[in-house]
Amino acid sequence: MTVPPRPDVLVATSGGVVGTPEDLAALAERARAFAEGARAEATLRAYRSDLADYQRWCDKHGLVALPAEPYTLAAYLTDRADRLAVSTLGRRLSAIAVAHRDAGFALDLRHQVVRDTWQGIRRARGTAPRHAEALTTPVLKRLLDTCDAGRLIDLRDKALLAVGFAGAFRRSELCALNLADVVSAPEGLAIRLARSKTDQAGEGEVVPVGRTGSPYCPAAAFAAWAAAAGLRDGRAFRAVSRHGGIGPGLSTRAVAQIVQDRAERAGLDGASFSGHSLRSGFCTAAAREGIEERTIMRQSRHRSVRTFRRYVQAGSLWERNLAAEVGL
Repeated sequence: MTVPPRPDVLVATSGGVVGTPEDLAALAERARAFAEGARAEATLRAYRSDLADYQRWCDKHGLVALPAEPYTLAAYLTDRADRLAVSTLGRRLSAIAVAHRDAGFALDLRHQVVRDTWQGIRRARGTAPRHAEALTTPVLKRLLDTCDAGRLIDLRDKALLAVGFAGAFRRSELCALNLADVVSAPEGLAIRLARSKTDQAGEGEVVPVGRTGSPYCPAAAFAAWAAAAGLRDGRAFRAVSRHGGIGPGLSTRAVAQIVQDRAERAGLDGASFSGHSLRSGFCTAAAREGIEERTIMRQSRHRSVRTFRRYVQAGSLWERNLAAEVGL
């Protein structure tokens, strides 16, 4: 007697979807992958580092990391409060909360001991973020003047600084830029961002970088770099060895290092600047020129008016000398 094959077992979900356990397991795995992709890779790297530090601290003190008791979390925050910026400590707290949620554990961040400890740290340390000095146009030109047209690394640095400033780009955006994303036109460069900090869905947007015709023209600087490096595809900004060899794409840390190194060569304090100085410098310079807010925000792709206005405030701080105007 031939036994017919056993039919697949069907499972009905609350949403009315019917499938086999294998189907549902595959869907669950895809859902997990999508959930992980909801956060930027830079955020995931930071969270992994944060959690590793938290785990080491718990192991050292013989405490359970997951699930954490409120007093454990309060003690960790207190111990790290003297060595970490408030913003970094806040990210650590977020990373620990996400880890609990992903593991199926409840973590009450509103528990009195956690809440009071965190508020006390914020009050004692202050919550105003520390900003690197802005590379305004005159300062940027001093950095660009340190770039020798005869060396490949100088051509790379000049293009990176000029394009980064004119497009108000983030470090991550510059590092992710591919040569195919840069289209040259008589008016300048049309640079397509496939994804950015404020465009996690990857819809993409085009940033115009105008041609100026001056010795500091960003479009001309990029063309000179790309031609000298013989770029055909891949990352637009690459590492350059001491002997002029072209390497892989730059890291965000490398961008910051380039800014600081050029500042030092220009006779400035390199430690006062960062990779973000290019973006903040453009916003500050544009504000000082009286360019309207919405126009600057369109170029800088700021979504938060509050964040953007920190740059505007810096740019217009000395627009008028009120002490002199009142006759002091």
